[in-house]
Amino acid sequence: MVRKAFLLCMLLITTVANAEYPVGSVAIYSDGRAEKLLQIGDGWTQWEDERKRRYTKSNLPFMPLLKYQKFPDRSVGYTQSIMSGDPQLLMPFGHLAAIQFDVSRHSSSSGRTTRSWRCKYAGVGSFTLDKKKLATEKYSCARSTYTKGAYENLKETLELKFSTKLGMVVDRRRTDAIGNYTRVKLIRLLRPDKVTAKRIARTVYKIRNPK
Repeated sequence: MVRKAFLLCMLLITTVANAEYPVGSVAIYSDGRAEKLLQIGDGWTQWEDERKRRYTKSNLPFMPLLKYQKFPDRSVGYTQSIMSGDPQLLMPFGHLAAIQFDVSRHSSSSGRTTRSWRCKYAGVGSFTLDKKKLATEKYSCARSTYTKGAYENLKETLELKFSTKLGMVVDRRRTDAIGNYTRVKLIRLLRPDKVTAKRIARTVYKIRNPK
């Protein structure tokens, strides 16, 4: 029953997001990064930034990147996959308020490592995009390395806001192991018919050169 509910929920999210923002849409973030939607798959999307790097993202907002590829050599980067645990059980997709799962990361430069995540559902919230208020689901996550059955030091914590209407994380706050804090918000989401190099450049310029 939980599995069926999850699949139905993800289908709804994907359908709504794809209808409003199809392949070719561009997301612009508060750090000046612009990403173009290249592909929509079964439970994932692939994006490409201004430096031609590609990111394959899960539809589950608290999941780490599934795949990262550099340019021009697409074999350079990493992939990540679930080793244990079931992220689909976290609310509102599933019935649990907190989950733990392990991810295997295979990097072209450093080989294979294991990372452990703990994530909690933090309720509902809101986010304003282009003067429109969007309902969001909130999550808090913590990552540790996992070696020989014992957790090591905390590596990072995340606070996320996920828009169910857009099917995207719209607000991401990260604190690393030594306390460095960063926040990245979605600033604009352009449909393909609204995407121009001039419009993207103007938006990025305003972000990097605030008045």
